[in-house]
Amino acid sequence: MPLPFECETFATPEVPLAGMRLNVDILQLQELLMDIGEDPLFQPAVASSGINSAVLSEDILCAAERLLDVMERPLDARILGKQIVREILYYVLTGPAAARCWRWSAGRPTSA
Repeated sequence: MPLPFECETFATPEVPLAGMRLNVDILQLQELLMDIGEDPLFQPAVASSGINSAVLSEDILCAAERLLDVMERPLDARILGKQIVREILYYVLTGPAAARCWRWSAGRPTSA
């Protein structure tokens, strides 16, 4: 269910604010979850209720920067874009928001 979102920030030329939105393909997400499988090192965090924020990891930031770079070149975007989005999803699924993503991909209600 779409929810309105509002935030306030104090950006400056020295410390700007950048935003990015990715549309997540539920089938791609489920495929990635199956690939992760029952990895003993993977332990999704317990999800909390409500809308939460999180600091992006260095891995996600680097992948997002690469995605923005390839989007400037149509061939690179078409060939590499989906794989970089998959990489970002992987880092999300193995990070603090993992439990919410698992529930969402399984079709169970979630607050995220």
